[in-house]
Amino acid sequence: MSYELPIDGLQTAVYNGNYKNYFGFLGLYMENVSCGVVEVRGYMDEAVRLRIINEAADLFKSKGYKSVTVSEIADRLGMSKKTLYVYFSSKEEMAEAVLDRTMSVIADKVTVQLKREDDPLGILRDTFLTIKEEIVKLPALFLEDMQKQAPALWAKVEAFRSRQLAFIEHLLTRAQQNGQIRDVNPALASAMMMDCIQRMVRPDFAAKHGVTIVEVADTLFAMMMSGLRTDQA
Repeated sequence: MSYELPIDGLQTAVYNGNYKNYFGFLGLYMENVSCGVVEVRGYMDEAVRLRIINEAADLFKSKGYKSVTVSEIADRLGMSKKTLYVYFSSKEEMAEAVLDRTMSVIADKVTVQLKREDDPLGILRDTFLTIKEEIVKLPALFLEDMQKQAPALWAKVEAFRSRQLAFIEHLLTRAQQNGQIRDVNPALASAMMMDCIQRMVRPDFAAKHGVTIVEVADTLFAMMMSGLRTDQA
């Protein structure tokens, strides 16, 4: 005996009493539908995460890290704290997401700079400016609070900064070969530069001297470049 069984308008399948095959096919079809639902839900979840990150970033920008509460972020989003905690387990995790977004942009831009084969000092300058351009988008108060209130996140910033500037020695070696910098040890010079950056381009150092982190970074970079360049360069 034959049975014609429609499958959701896609086609008509004819099974000769073989219910097992039919329901096996139907199960496969439903599995694909379920995958589609999961995919849509994934997009929705990502959209909600992005909303939370954007709202948290705006609040951190205006109030710093310390003064912002999870309740305040939830209220601004029009959602309960319980819902918010589905996506982020803490305020620190939200701040980390804000940082990760900035660091991702920096990493992409630095990668573009490192593909260049021209003037090594020009590459170093442009990379420095690229990093500074993104860092200034993170308000000083947010960075100051983070250094004091979330040291693990600040440590992440410093580790990231070290990775992005690890190519300094390579660029200084090339610049020396081109006669652009003085006869110094490139490895030692790059280590000194990195140590100065880690010790001085910090919220606490800037606050101590009544200046911004950007001013510290600009002054340090200018002094380093002036001291390294040859008269010809």
